[in-house]
Amino acid sequence: MPLFASLPRPLSILTTIFAALVIASPAPSNIGAWLHDAFLPQAGSTLSDEIKCYNLPYGGIGFVSHILTYYTVGMLIAGLTPLFPRPREKIRFGWTENVLSILALCGTIPITIMTMYACRRRWQFVLIAIWKMLLSLTLSFITIHVGQKAGKSGHDWRKLGLWTILYGVGTFLGMIGLISIVKEIWDESHPARIVTYVLGTLGGFPFALWAVIVFVSWLPWAARYTPSDRRLMEWSTMRKYSYWTLALLGLWCAFYCDWILATIDGNYSGEPSSDIAVLYWIYFAAKRLPMLSI
Repeated sequence: MPLFASLPRPLSILTTIFAALVIASPAPSNIGAWLHDAFLPQAGSTLSDEIKCYNLPYGGIGFVSHILTYYTVGMLIAGLTPLFPRPREKIRFGWTENVLSILALCGTIPITIMTMYACRRRWQFVLIAIWKMLLSLTLSFITIHVGQKAGKSGHDWRKLGLWTILYGVGTFLGMIGLISIVKEIWDESHPARIVTYVLGTLGGFPFALWAVIVFVSWLPWAARYTPSDRRLMEWSTMRKYSYWTLALLGLWCAFYCDWILATIDGNYSGEPSSDIAVLYWIYFAAKRLPMLSI
């Protein structure tokens, strides 16, 4: 019997998120206080001090982490193994994906929840941590899905992309918190403005291109000057490009978050301080486990 009889249901996902939010609330908890005092730094009175409670990767290390995560997700959705690319249909056993996913979740979710608890007095950081938690869940669920379908011919690996909806929800929530932080530091932080201008310019290009494609493709269709088969082809082209646009948007938001948090802390490499280094690198290593899917 497979380790996972079925993929997680949406209700269980919402239950996980609700439990995380409860833990992140300011209600007193002896266990939570012990974990906070033992493993987590105290938040300060200013934003640059309060970010010390946020011990998930950002800056240069976070940037690399997101590239590796997106690469892993992309390879799995494409039906290839991440570390040594080859077709998934050649793999007969999927139990390794289940084990890797469990270990990845055990290494990322508890640390993320601890971060949410430590940052409970700054709701923006809590939302950003939820965003990262949903990214971890998305990656693990995709890996589990791959393990269940391993060796089955004719499987449409593009269906794996449906799990990215979960990450889309996290991106929406996280950007609410991030934009609130950017508004707070905008006038006094020149580096934050530079990051916004540079990434805003780079991120605006795919959307401008998408608008051109929509205009060129839909204008003849609206005027009924094209045959039905061409209309279907144009719609298919726009739909595929929309998927790529949303994927690039999610990646852009992750990069933007990495560098904005780096400007707040003044730590552009993202190297952790000694008091949180152990948890930090456990999280980073656990996030890489799905890359070992073979």
